[in-house]
Amino acid sequence: MLQNDATPEALTGTGVLILRSGIKKSVTWEVSHLGEMVFGAGRVCGDHAHLETATQDRCATLQLDNTMTLAIAIDRSGPGEAFFTTLLASSVISIFHAQTICGSTPILDGSKFSIKFSDQNTASLLVILPTLIMRDYLPILENSVCRPLPGSAKTGFFRVPKTWRTGISNSYPFVLLLFDSDEPVAVSSQDARELAAELISWAEQIENRSYRTQ
Repeated sequence: MLQNDATPEALTGTGVLILRSGIKKSVTWEVSHLGEMVFGAGRVCGDHAHLETATQDRCATLQLDNTMTLAIAIDRSGPGEAFFTTLLASSVISIFHAQTICGSTPILDGSKFSIKFSDQNTASLLVILPTLIMRDYLPILENSVCRPLPGSAKTGFFRVPKTWRTGISNSYPFVLLLFDSDEPVAVSSQDARELAAELISWAEQIENRSYRTQ
């Protein structure tokens, strides 16, 4: 539980410090509270080796209690203690099960990065992170995720099919587009002509762009 110390701006308590590797250990903490959802510098005390690893990682996640979590940058450490700066404060909310990345981009002066997610019901969630966190955590995330199999290349925005075919329906006046083992996509003959023209146009633009960048 968060407890007010001598002044309203100083908070203390017992929580959990989570390393980049995912290892968790209990710590006592104190942090300056600058306003709603705004925290400043602070200190954690606990297992010396755990705090030393956090200092080497330069960043960690500090769960203050069941309602508040901080992303922190470790500035320095001493025997059994480490000093940090708060990068991001997050209150505990219901879990959002993201299935698609709708877009991502640097914002402001490039010090923050936004990612927009959507779930299976098309509800969306916009997450804004300091670029520092993205820089430090992306290599860890990349190493912890299994590599895709050959032919199943994907990005957050599109899928690269391994195979594709075309055909026509015997029962309905549609042209069929088949990608991998997915259900076929049916389009009218006019839409098929327009799609073919657009694909040719886009292919020419890609070829010209590749030629110019050589």
